[in-house]
Amino acid sequence: MSTTQQDRYWQNWDRGEAARRIDDYWVKSELPWRQALVKDVRAVFGRRVPMLEVGCGSGLIYRELRRSGVVTERSYAGGDISQNMLDIGRQRFPGVKFAVLDIFKLDLPDRSQRNVMNIHVLQHLPHYETAIRELLRITDDTLYVVSWFTRAQDDQITFCEPSDEWDRQAFHNNYYSLPKFLSFLVSSTDRPLRDIRVHQFGPWKDSYSVAITFEDSTMNKPARSLGRRMRSRLGGVVRRIRGAAS
Repeated sequence: MSTTQQDRYWQNWDRGEAARRIDDYWVKSELPWRQALVKDVRAVFGRRVPMLEVGCGSGLIYRELRRSGVVTERSYAGGDISQNMLDIGRQRFPGVKFAVLDIFKLDLPDRSQRNVMNIHVLQHLPHYETAIRELLRITDDTLYVVSWFTRAQDDQITFCEPSDEWDRQAFHNNYYSLPKFLSFLVSSTDRPLRDIRVHQFGPWKDSYSVAITFEDSTMNKPARSLGRRMRSRLGGVVRRIRGAAS
């Protein structure tokens, strides 16, 4: 790990036994959530699609994606900043492509990944702007993001106290303003949009998925005026959310 990475390691995934303990918690407590998540992912992407998961952790979401037929072992790749999480994932799924990826500076060419997903990573960052720009940059067709959101107009930025449960490590647990996030998402790309979808997960009232699909993807026809109309429609969605929150 470089000095820069170490200095920026506010998330503490690779300190002590934090990664192992977090993975144990995910295994024991979050299978129903992963199953609900993958049902939503399948509604967006369908089956047997190429997928890069940025922030793949220990590979447990990949397991459900493959079980449901969304990806295959060959069509999926996972990346994470935590070497310990990647080590767990490689031991669990030796045939899967896992690599170190820094969400703030993804070492990948523009539009090099057809589909990109990022699941419950943003709320653990001190800010999401740089990460979102990088995710949009590398995506060719569809970017699918899940995070904790609030319908309020302001973000709720918190950094929890060190916890014995996570081997005395502390983590960001932020709730971002959904209206602000949607506005930022659309303003952060000049590419025309074919669709944007916002979905709230049943019993997880603060967990939303946001899927943004580009009109000029190599999978689609050349860009048309629909992208401009989509931006106008999204402006209405954001205004309605803001109105409901006030």
